[in-house]
Amino acid sequence: MAQHLRQVERALEDFLVPHAPPQSAWAAPTDLNNAMRYAVLDGGKRLRPLLVLAAFEALSGLIGGPTGSDWPTHKTAMRFSGATALKDGEQSLQVKFESVNDSDVKLVKTYNFERGNYAVKVQHDIINKSSAAISPQLYVQLV
Repeated sequence: MAQHLRQVERALEDFLVPHAPPQSAWAAPTDLNNAMRYAVLDGGKRLRPLLVLAAFEALSGLIGGPTGSDWPTHKTAMRFSGATALKDGEQSLQVKFESVNDSDVKLVKTYNFERGNYAVKVQHDIINKSSAAISPQLYVQLV
C-alpha cells in the first residue's frame, strides 16, 4: 500500500507543480488560497486513487477444471467493455472484463461504481460454452 501511496503522491506532484503558480502570485485572499489547496492537496484526496491502484491487486479466477484445461485465472487476458467515467447526471458506472481465452469456460467480471460511494461491487459470472457439466470454483485473493 505504501508503494501505491508514493505513486499517487508522485503523480500529483508531477502534474500540479508545473501547472500551479506559486502561492505568493495568487491574487485571491489567503483563506480562498488555503481552501483551494485543501481541495486538491489534502491527504484524504489521495484515498480514491490509492484504492483504485490497490484494487488491481485483488485477483480472481477459476479452479477445478479437468487436467490440462485452460480455465480463466487472474493471469488470463481480459477484454474491457463499458464506459470509462460517470457522465453528468449518472449515478452509477458498470465496467465489464471478459476473459479472452480458447477455453470452453468464460469468466466475466463486472465492477459497479456508484457516485459518492467508495465501495465497489464486484460480480463474477461463469459461462459454460460447452455441453459438458462443469464444477468451477471461484478464487479471490488480495495481494
